[in-house]
Amino acid sequence: MSEDFISSQEQFLKEKVSQSDLEQMVLGKQKKFSGLLTREAAMKLVAFDEGFVQQKRVASRPMKLSSLKDGDYVTAVVRVKQINCSREFERDGRKGKVSNVLVGDDTAEKTLVLWGGDADFAERKLERNACLRIENALVKNGELHSNLYAKLSLEENPPSVLPDYFKPAVPLSHAREGEDFFARIITKGRLIEFERNGEKRFVLNLTVADDSGEKTLVCWNRNAVIVNFLTEGDVIKVERVSANNGELQASWNTHILAHAKNHSLKELEFTPLSQMKEGNAFVQIILTKLFEARVSRKCQSCGSQVPPEEEKCNCRGSLREVFFITAEATDAFDSSSKLRLVIFGEQAQDLLGLKQTLVSPQTIFDLKRPYLEGKTFKLKALAKKREDGRIELVAKQIRSW
Repeated sequence: MSEDFISSQEQFLKEKVSQSDLEQMVLGKQKKFSGLLTREAAMKLVAFDEGFVQQKRVASRPMKLSSLKDGDYVTAVVRVKQINCSREFERDGRKGKVSNVLVGDDTAEKTLVLWGGDADFAERKLERNACLRIENALVKNGELHSNLYAKLSLEENPPSVLPDYFKPAVPLSHAREGEDFFARIITKGRLIEFERNGEKRFVLNLTVADDSGEKTLVCWNRNAVIVNFLTEGDVIKVERVSANNGELQASWNTHILAHAKNHSLKELEFTPLSQMKEGNAFVQIILTKLFEARVSRKCQSCGSQVPPEEEKCNCRGSLREVFFITAEATDAFDSSSKLRLVIFGEQAQDLLGLKQTLVSPQTIFDLKRPYLEGKTFKLKALAKKREDGRIELVAKQIRSW
């Protein structure tokens, strides 16, 4: 930030507020942004709030990375070489997120530090060799830092002089330390939260597969949180995977891109209902009839069903209540193939949009029935045999509707 800009904004503020009030306002801004703002940046926000509108002196044309100087606000067009997993933190009771991205042009390589929403951009949009335009980045300690005024965008027509960081993805069976690969999520474990050295940590296990085979991928911390929002069948790109005794891990230096494109994986295959056997399968069905929505009350000791009017089981065992929906599912590609479908728990509640309400679940079910019947769903289901020998489907994960 240029000295004349700082001087002009300070002069503006001195004419508007007292020195003591100014200091309190600056401290207030720094506290609001979890202590991440320098005094100059906080003062700039205060000045903006008070009506100071002078524009920053920003380079109108992209600058070369080798020519950057600390304190400058710059525009740069770069290639992405490496994306580290975002790190979440808490400071003064406020949560934040930061991600380090190694970028380069034809003159140098620099670390791009992305804060808050800009770290979200890195998680959702960036991958190795992407061309990135960043406007109004602050040069600090030789690094580029995003800030409240920075703007990130992907460049569709990158300059030819930029370096090429492309690295071909390998088959999953050949994935080793530092490799990139595409894979489809086959099964997703439970997100486990734990504490280490006073910090909150997360871990989640995936089973992933491509045409070459199937492997376990252990995802840590922010990577675990990201994949927890995905569903079985989704495609991910894993950049710079870690390997520990043959086990693949997504650690702090691994970048996971959700809903990855430009891959050569086979499309998700749906099993026809007419060919359904016991086990897990992906199916595409039409909900042709919705039968009922109710709560099952089952004794956890003896397994008996307990009527609604009874408070306890005769064996005095504790009860487990589960909300579920029963329906008729028709194969989306073969209207003659139909199976009974059961949807339990949160999936059933999500299907109805059921939240805490005074209206009974059956009433909401009756209201939603005309809307849901006839709709097409993609889901992962467990096919199991009933006592009469017929196959029924239990929804494990509804992918889309």
